[in-house]
This record gives sequence, C-alpha cells and structure tokens, in this order.
Amino acid sequence: MDKRGTISGIFNERADFFYGLNIQSNIAERIYNKAFNEQAVESIISRTEKENIEIITLEDERYPALLKEIYAPPALLFVKGNVECLNNVSVGIVGSRNCSSQAEKFTYKLSKELAEVGITIVSGFAYGIDIASHLGAIEKGATACVLGSGLFQIYPQNHIKYVDKIINMGGCLISEFMPDEKPLPNNFPRRNRIISGLSKVIAVIEASKRSGSLITCRFALEQNREIFAVPAFPAGKNSATNSLLRDGAKFLETSLDIISELQYDLKIELNEDENNNDSIIIEDKQCKEIYDILNIEPLSLNGICMKLNIDVVTAMSSLASLELDGIIEKSVDDKYVIIK
Repeated sequence: MDKRGTISGIFNERADFFYGLNIQSNIAERIYNKAFNEQAVESIISRTEKENIEIITLEDERYPALLKEIYAPPALLFVKGNVECLNNVSVGIVGSRNCSSQAEKFTYKLSKELAEVGITIVSGFAYGIDIASHLGAIEKGATACVLGSGLFQIYPQNHIKYVDKIINMGGCLISEFMPDEKPLPNNFPRRNRIISGLSKVIAVIEASKRSGSLITCRFALEQNREIFAVPAFPAGKNSATNSLLRDGAKFLETSLDIISELQYDLKIELNEDENNNDSIIIEDKQCKEIYDILNIEPLSLNGICMKLNIDVVTAMSSLASLELDGIIEKSVDDKYVIIK
C-alpha cells in the first residue's frame, strides 16, 4: 500500500511489482492472478449488510487511528454498532475469567466511572472481568467488544443478550475474523493485540500467571501503551498483577488514577482533592480493622477471628454493622468481600 497507494490498485499490478517487497511468491501470485472466490466475497458483503455489519478497511477514514499504528494491523474489521466509538479515548480492561466477586464489582464500578467521562471501554466479551467491564460501561456510555470469532458466531452465546444494550448505548462489537469464523483457541491471542491496539491504557484486574491478560500486556508494551494493575493477595491464583507492578505497571486503585493519566486526551481538569471523594470513613475501631484486612483479601468469619485475634461474637457484631452500611457482603463461598 505504501508503494501503490490503494488496495484495489495492488490487484491491478503485474508480477514484477512484488519483487523486493518481502512478500512470499505464492501469496504474490494469488494477488496478481486474483485467485479468490468473488462470489464468496459478494455473499459475505450481502449478508453483513443485512445484519447491519460494516466492513472497515485500512483505507477507510473511520478505521481506528490508534489501531492503524500497531505492527500488522488487521487488514479489515467487521463492526456491528457505532464505529465512531473506536476513535474515542479508549481504555482496555482485561483480567481473569474466574475472578473473585470483589474484583468483578471493582471492574464494574471502574468501567462505569470511566465511561461517564467519555472513555470507550474495550474488552474481550468473555466471562469474568471482561463482561463486568462491558456491563459497567453501558450504565453510562460506550463499550467495544473485541471478539475471537466472527460476528455470526458470537461467543460466548450467553452474552448475546447484552448486544442490543451495548449498541443502543453507542458501543459496538468488532472482529477481524470472517463472519462465520468459530471461536477457535488460536483466535484469542490475535484478538488481544486489537484490545491493546485500540486503547491508550490497559488496566489489568486479577490475572493468573499464564493467561490471555498477560499476552495483552505484552502487546501493550510493544505498542507503547501504559499499563495499570490492581494489586492482589500474593497467595491468590490471580496474583500475576503483582508481577506487573514490580515490572513497572502503574498502581490502580480508583478510576481517577486512569482519568488523571488521560486528562490531556480527555481535555478535562481535575481538582487536587478529587482523589478523596470516594474515601470511606469508618469510625468504629473494630469495624475499621476488619475493613482493612478485607481490603487485602476476602475472608471467612473464622479467618477474620484468627487474623485479628478476636472472638466470634465481636466479629459478627462488626460484620453486621458493615453489612448494614452497605460496605461489605457475604459471598457464595462464605467469605466477606468489600463492595463499596
């Protein structure tokens, strides 16, 4: 394209055009012989039009500017919904599919607050952190769901019920794969480079040591994106975020950490005291001690008693007070988690 200027022009070139371009000879031959099924191409175009899916090529001025800068950007994108949201200031949020309820609630709140200031939330539409980020975002704004399958094969199917609201709130579903492509395992690492490519910042919330989230972070580093991470309890299964922090990722505690990073792009000014707006004041000493240890990790009643060396009656009284104030709740595994 740099040499010829347009995609269509390349298909009108002769064989000698491809000499010295570091393109495999068999691929060059397929291009100049137009060795593709035009009927199949027309069928894809017709079917996507019926489903209101747009095909965005590298030449299209709507192609996301930030994504175009990465190494080997997708040649084309299939987009269902609002294409324009892909050119907003965007934050990618990734993390474990098997996340804690505490992380899920944090993600939802973070995404909601970021979307409220006009940020598009980008994630992979998977279970856990991904879907929590999408659902938080559509409370206040737009989200972009990057699929590891084609748009006629939305995966997971259980999340199809959210598609209409995502689109109605100005968001979209996006894929580089042909519409009928199934969610094959090899597709998801490729998908991750688009999540980071679309985003100014990547936020990681609970990630295991061998996970797609860390693959996204590697892409993000190659693409010169800023990485934020939420610290995790060291012995937890999703504690890889601690390694990211050790390696230079920025500490993520509230949405203001990211908004402060992006305030120039967002063209907003923050007051110095805004970071304290969400601080929780707990006057009772025992309640404060319980709140502080639950901030480190979710614990059962017995776990709290052992950590603080207090009796069950004292602990239950303080826990009941914190629950009534809407600060904590008991999760399905009988552990208490912070929700506020």
